[in-house]
Amino acid sequence: MPTLDNLPKGWKLIGLQEVCDFIMGQAPPSASYNDDGDGSLFLRVGDFGQLYPSSKHYTTQPLKFSKEGDVLLCVVGATCGKVNLGIDASITRSIFALRPKQIIHQKYLYYHLKSLYNKLNALKSGSAQGVLNQNILSKIKVPVPPIKTQEEIVDIFEKIEKIRQDRELSNREADKILQSIFSNMFGDPMRNDMKWEIKKWEEVLDIINGKSQKKVIDPKGDYPIYGSGGIMGYANDYLCPGNSVIIGRKGTINRPIKVEGKFWNVDTAFGLVPKKEYVTCDYLFNFCKLFNFNKLNTSTTLPSLTKSNLFQINIPIPPIKLQEEFSVLVKIVDEIRKNQEKSTEEVSDLFNVIMQKAFNGELIK
Repeated sequence: MPTLDNLPKGWKLIGLQEVCDFIMGQAPPSASYNDDGDGSLFLRVGDFGQLYPSSKHYTTQPLKFSKEGDVLLCVVGATCGKVNLGIDASITRSIFALRPKQIIHQKYLYYHLKSLYNKLNALKSGSAQGVLNQNILSKIKVPVPPIKTQEEIVDIFEKIEKIRQDRELSNREADKILQSIFSNMFGDPMRNDMKWEIKKWEEVLDIINGKSQKKVIDPKGDYPIYGSGGIMGYANDYLCPGNSVIIGRKGTINRPIKVEGKFWNVDTAFGLVPKKEYVTCDYLFNFCKLFNFNKLNTSTTLPSLTKSNLFQINIPIPPIKLQEEFSVLVKIVDEIRKNQEKSTEEVSDLFNVIMQKAFNGELIK
């Protein structure tokens, strides 16, 4: 952490409450809440994005507002410490709008708080969820250089952010390329417009039930433990072979995951193991991305799927050679994407290093 002794000349170490005003959000009356555009835009923590929040929720009850020049800070639960730039909107009580005073540039404050995410998240206290209250926040010290220096630091951060965004855009474009290739080769599998032979899932794949990971969990294990949302840890044993697909049994049921190596799936996730004479993993995975599993939901509360319903899904079966040709193209695109992801990680690492140097006064003096 920077101190007055190690900061450059002209820099000050000032309490957060001295560089900005705190505006705490409020919960709207339930009767005022709507998604019809009636009233003012209303922001919740789940609306936070990469840089700015995005909401389609409204309230007719006047509440505490954020403004474009504010910095928005999540102050309740697991997302404590997450920041976005402000927009004109009402805000829930889980969000503080920090309104910068003339001494500090909005984006300088934003990037500084972004650099403190882990610290802020660890400082939460009180309820089971954890809260960042005004008393905790007022103890945060901000290294404040002259405004011109702040602007120069912000300019550096924005250039790095642009590079990172370009990398992420390239990854999304790779996904679009694969979707286009799939469509050109196989048509729309939901309509089967290429008139391929139709089979039921029970004929072309096996479904492996997940199990509790308690007996196999091992931080040094060779096999990832998957839930419907992704990797949850590692195990010293596995349930599913490689080149399989995961779909959620409960909870997140419409977000398939392709896994190349052996893995353990927890009891809220199914492992789909393709029978190689009928379907490849890549074809099955892309079919699953297009299929709407919500229409098989058997629960009125937490979304749920059953093995018996899944086995009755109809799937077009193109020639296996054509599916294998698609897998070759997938491998090429995946290799490109892995290189892009590595590059994105390197940019993120660079961003974090520069953040630490910037707010210690080592970047621009």
